[in-house]
Amino acid sequence: MRKTGFILILILFFSLSIFGYEEIHIKIMEVPYREPHSFLGTSFNLGGRPMCSYSNALTLEDVEEPGAVKGFALWVMSARSNQNIQYTTVLNYRGVDLSGLKIGDLETVHGFDIMIGGRFYPIYPTFGLSKMPVRLTLSAVGGIGFYGDSMIFSTAVTKGFVISSKDNPSGLTVEISYVPGIKFDYTTDYVYGETIPIKVGDTVSLQVGFLFAP
Repeated sequence: MRKTGFILILILFFSLSIFGYEEIHIKIMEVPYREPHSFLGTSFNLGGRPMCSYSNALTLEDVEEPGAVKGFALWVMSARSNQNIQYTTVLNYRGVDLSGLKIGDLETVHGFDIMIGGRFYPIYPTFGLSKMPVRLTLSAVGGIGFYGDSMIFSTAVTKGFVISSKDNPSGLTVEISYVPGIKFDYTTDYVYGETIPIKVGDTVSLQVGFLFAP
């Protein structure tokens, strides 16, 4: 009798297990990194060769020779949620090699720019390179620059891409930079200090850097 009752209990238990089965859905939420409040970027200008010129006061002739431009930029970008356009502030240094113009002892003019603007930086990657997300990016900034003895209006446009890892927004930046031509005055170190107006043509160069998400 006890054996029969035990068998009936087992049958009842397995019946409940089979017919009382309920499907369970489990949703796993994974956050690979905390959303940054801002981005910090650095980039190195690997060199452009604009045409540089000035008017020689002695011969009354325009002198034009190719120059060389290299530099370094430090920039801060906002990280607004659900936005593809971010605010950008850029501190830029450019060294312009003017040795080809043969102006006295002038070799290089050191210029500094302070610019603000915007950058297109998409939330979602544009495409994948193997397992690495790639985002196409574009920026346009403008502000003031200090070259020689002049304060000028500076602008710059960059276009390129950012390669990052799947769980971190930090990444490598590779961009083409376009800087419109600028004009500034340079005062020589001669006894009478001659002031020479110098023009640096449009500059196209390659920029490589890194974007940090603090």
